[in-house]
Amino acid sequence: MTKAPTRILELDGLRGLAIALVLVWHYLIVPVDPSSSAFRAIVFQLGRWTWSGVDLFFVLSGFLITRILLTHSESKNYYTTFYIRRCCRIFPLYYTFLASFAVLTIIPIANPAWLNYFIGDHCPLFTFATFTHNICMAQNGGFRSNWIAIYWSLAIEEQFYLLLPLTIRVLSRRLVPVFFIGLLLSGVVLRSVSSPFASMVLFPWHCDSLAVGGLIAYFHTMHPQALNTLCSRVNMLAVFLVLTILLAINPALLLTVESSWPGVYTWYAFLYGSLLVVLLNGHSRPLTRLLRLQGLRLLGERSYAIYVMHQAVNGMIHFAVFEREPRLDSIAALSATACSLVATMLLAEISWRVIERRAISFGHSYQYESGHR
Repeated sequence: MTKAPTRILELDGLRGLAIALVLVWHYLIVPVDPSSSAFRAIVFQLGRWTWSGVDLFFVLSGFLITRILLTHSESKNYYTTFYIRRCCRIFPLYYTFLASFAVLTIIPIANPAWLNYFIGDHCPLFTFATFTHNICMAQNGGFRSNWIAIYWSLAIEEQFYLLLPLTIRVLSRRLVPVFFIGLLLSGVVLRSVSSPFASMVLFPWHCDSLAVGGLIAYFHTMHPQALNTLCSRVNMLAVFLVLTILLAINPALLLTVESSWPGVYTWYAFLYGSLLVVLLNGHSRPLTRLLRLQGLRLLGERSYAIYVMHQAVNGMIHFAVFEREPRLDSIAALSATACSLVATMLLAEISWRVIERRAISFGHSYQYESGHR
């Protein structure tokens, strides 16, 4: 068996930060009407960038998956082990929740607002079952169903997982960074001729962060000295801070679906990529200590279940109490959102203990075997 890459604890915390940003976006920013009061307008402006938590996830996925594939690229059971492990990590919870949505579509429900919010004119279920629903969403020009709308990002990752193992296996090592750079540039070019919504939900239109994560993994795994040399000459923490400051003073970069600037995802890719490099090279001890906090790492471990369920849980609670979609326009609505957060965390913990941890353990019973392909 070939040796697995060493686990980097602070990356669990970074994943926890990513899901925290997603929760802030969906629970505290999207439901706010910035035109209703000056305070709500300030809250919206301060948090409107938090949608980019998805891109932080992409950077991490690109890094971790590329690192694994590069380490085990000569394994005799390279493809089998990789895909069994990926299936065990993604499929059990995903298809369980997709089944719950399928049940909802056949239950007679008399509330039109409920039906429109949760079911809507959704893409066919087979597209969700095959992780091609992001293509359908791009054709429709919208998400349509809030129960499973956020799964577009999972489709992008799965499509990336289909492409990357073959690429790593076939290309010579020196061409791997060329592939990632080409992938990044292709996203910018495709977005320049596509609608903003399609640019967000399609692969490789929205692949910048995956590519940057993969590029960092290549140098971290194959040429660590080159990465160390770069960091000795360029203060990556300063790069991260400068990108953050420029982000704060340039509203065009903070827009979500409405943003038509082709470089918006590239910006976040470099922003979060520089943060990842800072962590890998230990250039910020306070940040490393923060991301190693047990609570943040725990949040990172449960992040997949939280991501899959949080929108549905929030919608269900708000409809149960107010018979409407989530809107933060009162203390009662804020309390309902707090209940949604607690319920999501409890369900994520149950999912981790009952479904995910067992499935992951089974997946890891398949080991990469050493030897030539």
